[in-house]
Amino acid sequence: IGLRADLSKFLEDVPYSAPIDSAYGRRTDDVPKSSLQISPRIGFNWDMSADQSQQLRGGVGLFVGTPPYVWLENAYVNSGSIITFLNCGASGTRAPAFNIDPEANPTCQGGLGSKPIGDVNWLSSSLKFPQPLRASLGYDRSLPRDLVFSVEGLFSKTLNQFFFVNRNLAGVTGRDVHGRVLFADSIRASNGQAFPKLPAGVLANGGTARFSTAIDVINQNKDQAWSITTSLRKRYSNNWEAM
Repeated sequence: IGLRADLSKFLEDVPYSAPIDSAYGRRTDDVPKSSLQISPRIGFNWDMSADQSQQLRGGVGLFVGTPPYVWLENAYVNSGSIITFLNCGASGTRAPAFNIDPEANPTCQGGLGSKPIGDVNWLSSSLKFPQPLRASLGYDRSLPRDLVFSVEGLFSKTLNQFFFVNRNLAGVTGRDVHGRVLFADSIRASNGQAFPKLPAGVLANGGTARFSTAIDVINQNKDQAWSITTSLRKRYSNNWEAM
């Protein structure tokens, strides 16, 4: 029987960006302040025949590894106030004439992309770190000639897995002939370049010329896997074994 507690603390000085809030309805300063996760686990080993010829073993528990902080740092950098850049070439915009002075090119050609933001990332204040749930059950049987037969099943399901959502997509626009989901509003016939359908708030606030990418990190609980393995081991003298 075991119990583990993991406490993570986050920086709280992410600035608020009114343009991002206006376009997406999300606050950039809405980040986790701290995260406490409890991971209990229990295991057993049962000598079924009291002579070590049959053994039933197993366990179940929650586990948390080293938090992937590098996946979260973008929300602190791409908040609309630290790093910004002008994205031209998307949605029909063209780059301005080259000038060595970056202040001389505040917009794309035609005045599009004014007051650029660049990449945008969010973290919800309720975000939790991935926490795998694992359960195993195994059976070992001693056979003649120092053979041991084993069978074991393992089930794994990740709770609070990270899921990265592109908030520059308004939603599904259809499916292709193979059933693949499409998000494009239009596709350029000359080269096949797709132009995703943008949310109305993004279009009203400058489009992708102003907001290049918008990635939201949320939790989901749909990851799972299972496996069954068998083995036959042969015991030799001097602690040697073969499988």
